Amino acid sequence: MAKYVLNPFTGQFDIVGEEEGDTRYLKLDTSNGPLTGNLEISKANPEFRLTDINSGEYSRITKTDILNKITQCNRAYRPVVGNGLDFERAGYQYARCGTGLGFAGSFTIEFWVKAESLVSYEVMICKWASSNDADQCWQCILTSIGTIRWEVNPDDGTGEISLVSATTINAGTWYLLDCVCDTENDVLKLYINGVQDTNTVAFPKTPRVNDVYVEMGRDDYKDGGNNYFDGVLDEVRIYSKALTPEEILAHYNNGLGQKGSPESGLAAGWHLDETSGTTFEDYSGNNNTGTTYNGPVWVEGKVFAEYIMEEINVWSSQDGIGSEEKGMQ
Repeated sequence: MAKYVLNPFTGQFDIVGEEEGDTRYLKLDTSNGPLTGNLEISKANPEFRLTDINSGEYSRITKTDILNKITQCNRAYRPVVGNGLDFERAGYQYARCGTGLGFAGSFTIEFWVKAESLVSYEVMICKWASSNDADQCWQCILTSIGTIRWEVNPDDGTGEISLVSATTINAGTWYLLDCVCDTENDVLKLYINGVQDTNTVAFPKTPRVNDVYVEMGRDDYKDGGNNYFDGVLDEVRIYSKALTPEEILAHYNNGLGQKGSPESGLAAGWHLDETSGTTFEDYSGNNNTGTTYNGPVWVEGKVFAEYIMEEINVWSSQDGIGSEEKGMQ
């Protein structure tokens, strides 16, 4: 549902259009103001009641008052979904995002993903090149049965340690994935849509650090397309810390309607909201600019990119009040 910002009252209104008996409701979201409650619009009664759901107190305003206030605000903001980057497995499409982003301590890889097929071993994002152990840091892999494989290579030459999720994902559906290497607690963890997977694996090691490229859509280990990804990525973030369960859940809840912004521990972040060209910006401020290869395209992503102001037409009738979209501004 679109969120419309109506400023006659402090706060933001989500116009829900719910009806119960002879009462219609406008749900009041007060994230930007002090009011909390529901604006009740009675068809049988010319008064409107603003109910505070915390204290139970309310104030009354007349139908004329409310219409005068609302008609003073004839513009609103409509959220617009941003873009994502669509990789085609058959086209050997991928992106490179710099040679840093290896960590000798805890770190987290977070991204929205929508697979377009489940056919084989597909690398979504990695820092992993060649068969040489020294060139392998970490990689997030989608398997042919929909499980997530999270691999981290320690610096002692003993080979990668892998965690495979118990949860499976489906093609054609968006998911938020968080791949966590927690060196303080010596464990690898996976989160899908803000919920920790039941599988974990011990990692009593120090992760390897090297200067190979971070890549989206493949790793640089095999030829012939056996590890290329077929799907869309959006809002890719790399943190130089192990995100907590609370942070991950908050990211999932916020990610349904917001894009990321610079924050503590963010080593790299790509909105992937570009509309053309072969480069994309790292909004963390750390200059990990990405470059696409072999033609992945910008398509509609998962996360809202902006709010566009538009004009709304406010109307009134015997049944109450409402609004309808009138046109873009």
